[in-house]
Amino acid sequence: MKVDLRRFFMDDIITEDIKIATSLNNDTDTGANENMVINIADSDGEISETMHHPHSHHHHSHHHHSHHHHGSHSHSGKHYSRRNKKDNKIVRFIKKHRNALINLSIILFVGVLFFCVLLWVEKSDEKEQFPVSDIAETKGYIRIETSLYSEEVCIMNPAVSAYMNSAENVKADKFYKNFNGSKNRLDTALPVRFSYTVTGIPAGVSVEFAELEVSEFSSYMDAQKIVLENKNDAVDVYLLKSGTQYYYRLNLTLSDGALAGSCGSFKTAVSPRFMNVDGAYNMRDIGGWTTLSGKKVKQGLLYRGTEIDGAIETKYCLTEKGIEQMRSVLKIKTDMDLRTKVDTPKGKDVLGNDIKHIYYGVTMYDTIFREQNYEGIRRVFSDLADKSNYPVYMHCTYGRDRTGTVCYILEALLGLSDKDLRREYDLSALNDGFSDLESFAGLTTMLSMYEGATTQEKAENYLLSIGVTVDEIASIRRIFLGE
Repeated sequence: MKVDLRRFFMDDIITEDIKIATSLNNDTDTGANENMVINIADSDGEISETMHHPHSHHHHSHHHHSHHHHGSHSHSGKHYSRRNKKDNKIVRFIKKHRNALINLSIILFVGVLFFCVLLWVEKSDEKEQFPVSDIAETKGYIRIETSLYSEEVCIMNPAVSAYMNSAENVKADKFYKNFNGSKNRLDTALPVRFSYTVTGIPAGVSVEFAELEVSEFSSYMDAQKIVLENKNDAVDVYLLKSGTQYYYRLNLTLSDGALAGSCGSFKTAVSPRFMNVDGAYNMRDIGGWTTLSGKKVKQGLLYRGTEIDGAIETKYCLTEKGIEQMRSVLKIKTDMDLRTKVDTPKGKDVLGNDIKHIYYGVTMYDTIFREQNYEGIRRVFSDLADKSNYPVYMHCTYGRDRTGTVCYILEALLGLSDKDLRREYDLSALNDGFSDLESFAGLTTMLSMYEGATTQEKAENYLLSIGVTVDEIASIRRIFLGE
């Protein structure tokens, strides 16, 4: 409803002083009546009062009565005439705009009521999100100090960092040899270490349960939840995206049932995203790279790595923890197995029967350009065009040759530079020290023979030549780049 306030007042602007006479009837023994005149000055808003005492009923006041009667009779008549005109004008105004005034009053009332409800909800939310204030009132002052990161947190291990900062023609196996003396795996990411201390807990009370939530969203939607075993005051958080803002929330339950909490945020630095999944090797996200057009390849869609069922290499087998990480944290929907089922008789659906497990039987490097090998590649890219298949775990046995070949074509299609295409492929050498850039060169040489001014155009023309459709190519780009 639109209310035009100008209609309320434009026709009834009062430009002179208003004198309102009000009779105050006094029913006490004196029987006196008083008239109060209130003068409202338009110019400066000043208000003055004048008390008029009309005739008295007592005989001894006859002289006063006569004086008042003769001295003010004409004045009173004129005064009440003006008053009646003004009163009538106000009454007419109220009658004329009665409905509008009622509606305006309702709007004002609803507005005030809505504001009060907002204040109440805000106060309720504060109480729910920050229960420490409740504990402070009843259990004493509790203070929780958590890890603070004033700068971006690097999750890239030293070997990966050294390789990414090296000259373009340096092979990754050099860094495997240089760093392998530590006996630590180099195909993993560094964690973000989270620690906390609690002070002010009342005597006899301890931390009974501690859980950390880490999410990309301030609402903690899809949070990774980590229980701090044995009520430890520190935990390492893995499987984080690179170059991403994160929000954390620590939830504590005390032995007396009271709750406490603390929250904060941090940001990870940009880097290749290796994955620490228990039982998987050479595993990384193909996202996070920047294309020649300046777009970022989305993370969390396609992970590449080794086999996870131990069919060929027994150590490449997911543990129960690894299966849980794949299912609950990474939320894998499709196991894209580039091996053939015949070649892997021991292969099994290690992620569970509800996860799609598809064999493709693709070849590697320059052999994918032979016509008899087109079908496997075509099926892979047809399934990559289906958004319902994501997130995907793609692998062969070692996660380097067949997987490296398919990922090279995919990343070229998305628009990575030749330098980054080579680096992303060669990162696999940090798993076992084997760098096969000679075979990789055969792949790039064969692709270069296709039409196109860029590697991206050549990859597109290759895929079109083996039966991948224009719509499927467009869908893949939308999925990974948001185009």
